[in-house]
Amino acid sequence: MARNMNISFLGTSSGGGPSISRNCSSLVADVIGDGSLWMIDCAEGTVRQFQMQHRGQGDPVLKAFKVAKLFVTHMHADHVMGIITFLRHVLHPPLIASSGDLPPSDGPPQIELYGPAGLRTFVRSIFTMTLTHTGERYVVHELLTSSDTPTSCDPAMLHPSECPGQNFLCDDNGFWKGVTSGTGYYGEVVVDAGPILHRDPCIGYVLHEPNPPHRKLVILGDTYDASPIIPLIQPSATMPVSLLIHEATDAYISRQIDPSARRTKDEVDSKVAARGHSTPVMAGTFAKKIGAQQVVLNHIGSR
Repeated sequence: MARNMNISFLGTSSGGGPSISRNCSSLVADVIGDGSLWMIDCAEGTVRQFQMQHRGQGDPVLKAFKVAKLFVTHMHADHVMGIITFLRHVLHPPLIASSGDLPPSDGPPQIELYGPAGLRTFVRSIFTMTLTHTGERYVVHELLTSSDTPTSCDPAMLHPSECPGQNFLCDDNGFWKGVTSGTGYYGEVVVDAGPILHRDPCIGYVLHEPNPPHRKLVILGDTYDASPIIPLIQPSATMPVSLLIHEATDAYISRQIDPSARRTKDEVDSKVAARGHSTPVMAGTFAKKIGAQQVVLNHIGSR
């Protein structure tokens, strides 16, 4: 079992992508060290990104079949449209008998999905409409607020490849604590979730070790203000944020750097605010506020 926590980006482009060189949002975290992966968001083309990895001598190779958990930050298309093809890939085709496709395995789900209201219906509906049959099963757990309507997991409503999921109702502060966990080299790794501000409901995830060395990863979805999640992060000198992954959809570039630049700082800031996104300055300000030791910018526009 490995000691290190590793993050690999499968897509870093904003919703204006994909581009020639970058796919839209998806990353995988190896935080347990047992070979399993936890994925955050799954844009269109994510399966292909696994196939296009550089395979130099000694380089680790990420395998889609190792993804055990998939966390969704929000339901925008550039974050979820790869989920169906990804599930079809990792759940394997069904076994075939003379009478047709055999039902999925009755064992535990191959993969668990966590995300906002609507995720369960999204997967179930498209699996049904595309006549999808798989050899293994999946489960969707939804993170709900008091204003959300739970999606039924009545056996009559389930897709044949679907296991009944849990509905996690947020606490009085709007947080979902202890959504799931796993056992890593130093003990338990716990996943908490909380709201961040975007133009539509959006979630940030906090992956942390309650025991030393108290590593803490904060992985945010799209946001123009992530401050609502700060009480959940609980930054402190003894338990600092090891890594923050924050979006930076757009950025002001001066003509001293790029003589062809035409936009003023005010124009960039106005556009970012209107679309509910962030700039690198906003990401850096938030990183300083929570005392992040390292910051990686994500969800970067094509400019």
